[in-house]
Amino acid sequence: MAWLGHGRAEFFIVLFGCAKARLILVPLNWCLAVPELQALMADCTPGALIFDDEFHNVAPVRHQDDPELLLVSVDRGHP
Repeated sequence: MAWLGHGRAEFFIVLFGCAKARLILVPLNWCLAVPELQALMADCTPGALIFDDEFHNVAPVRHQDDPELLLVSVDRGHP
């Protein structure tokens, strides 16, 4: 599971939820350029990407490469 967003309380909910489910959470740096984010996503191959609405334009880039990737917006609950 990957996280792309600013520091907010929901991050810790996801972090501890992943720990309880024995999943690895990969926090992505929101300052990185799209090609750098794509490289990180290709390396960690998460099953889901949780992102802030601010990054809505960046999140679907990875979705084109992997249509099975679940995209979840923190603000709306869906992309």
